[in-house]
Amino acid sequence: MKRIEKEKNGVRFFIETPWLSGSDAAEYLGISQSTFNKIQAQINHGLKGRIKKYHVDDLDKFCLKYKGRIKGLTDAARGAGAHIGDPG
Repeated sequence: MKRIEKEKNGVRFFIETPWLSGSDAAEYLGISQSTFNKIQAQINHGLKGRIKKYHVDDLDKFCLKYKGRIKGLTDAARGAGAHIGDPG
């Protein structure tokens, strides 16, 4: 889950979304950006315009399927990346 801070008309608010960018998805999985770039075609994704977004549920499924086969891939993606974008 990613937490995004926004401000509109002087009011600050947060948006939480299960959709992550490629760099956030790499962090969520506990792998480098270069490793993620090599494997991203194997992960289901959605599009926002022309930008790929990755849902945490799809990342978790990928993690379960490939853990032990990709160096650095976390055993439990939610445990490693559950706080992406959270302050503190």
